[in-house]
Amino acid sequence: IIRIIHENKGLAFIAHPGNNLKGQFDLIDEMFEGGLDGVEAYSSYHTEEINQYFHNKAITHHKLISCGSDFHGKTKPSISIGKTGFKGDEQPFIEQLRKKLSF
Repeated sequence: IIRIIHENKGLAFIAHPGNNLKGQFDLIDEMFEGGLDGVEAYSSYHTEEINQYFHNKAITHHKLISCGSDFHGKTKPSISIGKTGFKGDEQPFIEQLRKKLSF
């Protein structure tokens, strides 16, 4: 999948890995080695500790970081748009993404 995304000029991220990796967080290292470009380190699904774990993994592996609320409107009414658990300035994340996409 990562190869197909890259062939189509996209960047491969894993969304809310705290949920998707089902507690096998060490799999992120293998995914980064396989070409994963970034991780949604901050998610409404994560605890603060899980947010920090994936943030640190991304920094260690020189990967991109994203934040997501996973807002889906009526289908997920308990989730507020923009609430990701990130409390800092997201501008560095945006700049890194722009640089990687070259625009």
